[in-house]
Amino acid sequence: MNMMNACGYFARSAARRELYFSFCKAFVTSAHRSISFAMSSDLFKPHEKLISIEILGRGVFVPENNSLLRCFQFLSLRTISYGDFCWNGECTNCEIWYHDAGETGQDDRPALACRLTVRENMVITKLSGFVELEGINV
Repeated sequence: MNMMNACGYFARSAARRELYFSFCKAFVTSAHRSISFAMSSDLFKPHEKLISIEILGRGVFVPENNSLLRCFQFLSLRTISYGDFCWNGECTNCEIWYHDAGETGQDDRPALACRLTVRENMVITKLSGFVELEGINV
């Protein structure tokens, strides 16, 4: 099984996500901390790598070029998929507070995860009570 097929296989199930990360982290380049892979899913926008972000003090890898709410779904498929989200910015249930790398918590600004595109090294310091991420705040 080549890397592309293996990553797609492991990414299809939330139960296999931990095994997926273990497998794919071996291919992370030290210069860019990125992973090139293909994910065969209609949920996520096309991406070539995972990028590093921090959520409530925990570093995670999520697919680039996606909304933050989709990235939350990547991390916690069951809780986000069945959560009470409108996915278009009307309900505000996905509100988060964040700052970019190099800024402090005093620079935190609110945003809706469904409207915000994930960026490398962003730091999420607070999540709405509706956002439940397995292994992070649940």
